[in-house]
Amino acid sequence: MMNFIKSLIIGLWVIGLLIALSCPAYAEYAPMTPDMPQVKAILYKTGNPLAIVSLNGSNYHAFNGAVFENEWQVEEVRRKSILFRKKSNYMFVEIFLNNKKNLRQTIDF
Repeated sequence: MMNFIKSLIIGLWVIGLLIALSCPAYAEYAPMTPDMPQVKAILYKTGNPLAIVSLNGSNYHAFNGAVFENEWQVEEVRRKSILFRKKSNYMFVEIFLNNKKNLRQTIDF
């Protein structure tokens, strides 16, 4: 009886793995829209990274877990980008730091 249960569990696990591998994962790339936040600056420290974000004409301090206008939540401040989550449709957006001027690369503190 125990061998039957073990083989049933292994069989179901293999079937679940095959189903998971056959479903394609995809990412959708779209151009920036005016209602999306813009990253102005990133101060990356290993313990507590910070950023300045502009959204609808207002500047905000961004840190992990911050929420802007009850719509955009900061999931993670990275070295060159910020990962946002839009609360209304659970969409994830990675927005990069794009300045037209050449930025100096600095070493972490």
